[in-house]
Amino acid sequence: MQTSRLGAVMVVQNDAETVERSLASFYDGVDFLVVSTDPKRGWSGVSITPDNTLDLIRAFDRDNKIEIIEGDFFHYPQPMRNDTYQRQVTVDHLMTRMPDLKWVVQVDADEVFLDFDDFKATMWAQPETVRGIVWRLMIVFNYTEDGRALVIVDQNGDPLLEPFSIAHRPHFRLQTCRLAEMPQLNGKPDPAAQYVLPAKIPFGRALLHYSYAKSEERIWEKLLTWSHSDEVDAKAYFELWKRSKTEWPTLRDFHPTYPTAWHALKPYTDAELKALNHQQPTTPSLLHRATRRLGRMLKGSS
Repeated sequence: MQTSRLGAVMVVQNDAETVERSLASFYDGVDFLVVSTDPKRGWSGVSITPDNTLDLIRAFDRDNKIEIIEGDFFHYPQPMRNDTYQRQVTVDHLMTRMPDLKWVVQVDADEVFLDFDDFKATMWAQPETVRGIVWRLMIVFNYTEDGRALVIVDQNGDPLLEPFSIAHRPHFRLQTCRLAEMPQLNGKPDPAAQYVLPAKIPFGRALLHYSYAKSEERIWEKLLTWSHSDEVDAKAYFELWKRSKTEWPTLRDFHPTYPTAWHALKPYTDAELKALNHQQPTTPSLLHRATRRLGRMLKGSS
């Protein structure tokens, strides 16, 4: 029986293109990791054919601290409910393995921590009243034909640091996706007293989110099976994504569900991304816009 305090969960579906990078960014910093997958279908019910993601995870697990669970997670007509259900099952399983668990880190297989030690320090510094940590994600949307990463940027041309719930206390049920339940204040969720959103995170302490930086096969599969598949025109967005490889200079306001949340794209070489490591975001209104985005996310979970 595990007696450690920091555990992680990961939900996977054909993530062979990114999962090793993701694991490498946090594996040494957690005590146990539960990975879950549905080998037959996605959250929308669309059938899939598994790739070698699980083989890569098993080969990576040099310390024998990863447990993989497979199951049927298509229980509801709404894809988001299936997403949340699978994550909750995964967290519940982690809690059986780590009865004195203090924090659950929820990381997807296309997310890469740039400074996991700093993230951990932020978690451990929180009082018991804080039930969740919202962190910043720097999003890679596609690649140019010469191999540069197309990063989503704000109106000033700085990489957008999108807020997202990354960690939470284990004994609260999930409301939606990775967001733990929240108390009500005047009939609405009250994030202020319960979630921590650090005011300023340098680019080099964010997570790199390879949300759409994948092969055409995997992007098409994602659009058909992900938790927002009932909200997005998969064919139209797939065509937009393909065009972004060459038409990125003119692409504007292209978030799949909140168009204005993703304003534009900017190409970066690997060296240029690394050079961002110690820079602070310079856009004065960045926190305001990011907090509004989080507010919409929380509102949608009520």
